[in-house]
Amino acid sequence: MDEETPVYAPHSGSSTTDQFEGHGWSKRRLVLLGTYVLCALLLVSVFFATVTNQQRIERMHNNGIPARAIVTSCTGQIGGSGSNSAGYVCTGTYSVQHHRYEGVIGGLISLRSPGSVVGIVVDPDNLGSCETASLARSQRDSGLAYALPGTLTVLLLGCFLAPTLRKRLSPSPTSRD
Repeated sequence: MDEETPVYAPHSGSSTTDQFEGHGWSKRRLVLLGTYVLCALLLVSVFFATVTNQQRIERMHNNGIPARAIVTSCTGQIGGSGSNSAGYVCTGTYSVQHHRYEGVIGGLISLRSPGSVVGIVVDPDNLGSCETASLARSQRDSGLAYALPGTLTVLLLGCFLAPTLRKRLSPSPTSRD
């Protein structure tokens, strides 16, 4: 080794916490920041899912394509304990715009025998998605669906701003009378 090549040796007493604290970041602060970021990502995904579902409900209600499905199978579902019925999942075939589709028929709550005909409404933006006509008629888009994302936003902002507000509102040690 020549004299111009620097040698980097780890500092004997250093740790990741020491390195972060030297820059004003403690390990606790990083964990807290990571938690806030994770919660914000979860909040964005819940909000996106809510918006998508509300748009689907509006499409199905206002512009859904009426059709008839022929039930191909119906399977009973059981509840979490395994002792009670939780409804049925029925699949069927239907035709829209000269194309044949097969999929789950959303909204069927009773057992249907294979070959029975069910009135359905098909999503105009996703022709592979359908639900019963009665379900499409009964669903409405609602501002109440945004209550959960809104509440989560307020809670997240409260948790994020609480330490800052606490620090600003608490009397400083130098301001004693």
